[in-house]
Amino acid sequence: KKGGDEMINKLIINSLKGAGIPVLYGLRGDTPPPCIVFNYYEEPFASSCDVEELTKYKILLNVYHNGDFTELIGKVKKLMNDNGFTRTMQQNAIYNDTIGAWNVPIEYIKILESEMI
Repeated sequence: KKGGDEMINKLIINSLKGAGIPVLYGLRGDTPPPCIVFNYYEEPFASSCDVEELTKYKILLNVYHNGDFTELIGKVKKLMNDNGFTRTMQQNAIYNDTIGAWNVPIEYIKILESEMI
């Protein structure tokens, strides 16, 4: 399923390019805010004759910003929506004293045909 991992990573990164900040998979590392860190998991969504036809991805974005994040969050939501992701949850902003920045977790889903991945 390595091809699927590469495909969904590229899809998320390309969808968020318009935010104008680094988009990272898995860990923030030493990248200072503002940045977006994402992770995801996948599960079969529809199958026929024991063949997976659709795969559902649940994507968690952590949007880090050290100032007013309202405009950035609006931009992220629009970019994800414009690229066919469905927002399922958004938590309140959490201030991280260690890095001096706000973190806004947002969850999305994306369903893809398995042959695409």
